[in-house]
Amino acid sequence: MRYQKIIKTKQRTTRLLWSLTILILGLALSGWVSPAGAQGRVELCGEDIFREDGIYRLRGHRTCSDNTILLIEQAGAEFDLRGFKATGNGENTGILIKANYVTIIGGTFKNCDTALYVNKFNYCEIEKFKAINSSGDAIKMRGDDNVIVKSLCLKAGNDCFQLRGNRNTAEWCTAIKHGTKGSGQGIQFRGPGDAYKCSVINGGGEGFQIQEDVSDVSIERCLAIKNAKGGIEIKVGATGNFIEHNIAFANGDGIDFLDLIDENGDCDDNTWKRNKFRSSNPLCIK
Repeated sequence: MRYQKIIKTKQRTTRLLWSLTILILGLALSGWVSPAGAQGRVELCGEDIFREDGIYRLRGHRTCSDNTILLIEQAGAEFDLRGFKATGNGENTGILIKANYVTIIGGTFKNCDTALYVNKFNYCEIEKFKAINSSGDAIKMRGDDNVIVKSLCLKAGNDCFQLRGNRNTAEWCTAIKHGTKGSGQGIQFRGPGDAYKCSVINGGGEGFQIQEDVSDVSIERCLAIKNAKGGIEIKVGATGNFIEHNIAFANGDGIDFLDLIDENGDCDDNTWKRNKFRSSNPLCIK
């Protein structure tokens, strides 16, 4: 009889553990459980550096010819890259993020095609990151609700900051000498998002650009200076955007390329307010 009770107790315990496991998995999938410590690959120059706790501190300098210097597939991972530098081969990706809720502070990545790429994932936060001498698009944020703050792009072949998805945000970011191949934008919006107190200087293309048919973008208190093909541009079909309290000077040639441009004739329902500039088209830009 005593052994039967023990067996029944074990069976109840097993059922309880299974129930708890299913509950935790369900909560994790619904976003109620923190994703920190989740499984997934983390590789540096092809070497596995995975940590169960999801907390990484990298220092020193690495030169890598691998396709990706730092691969992150661990949801909720936190990276302290202050004092860490990496140099690519001109064709590889610096940091490739393939997970949600990744946080990165610091890091300098030179001579990559793309220095940082959030590849269709969400809720990632990047702060004080530096992309230097990128041959393609320096920083690409694809996904939703990603944020990049106080970061620098210095020399990029095409775009410096490319925001593609929904509600991606750039704050206090600086782009210098983007579009070295003759085209590209300092900050380009391919979906709804925000740019706040960002600066785009001396680029080969446009400073800020909202692409065709994109709505709900806010560009506020930003600076666009000496960009060859215009300061802030809204492409045709892009409506419901807000361009306010910005400064744009010495952009374009003053004829075809201007400080502020809206390709939607009468600005449609784009709002241009309290901007400082020297050249613009059409007259609805204020």
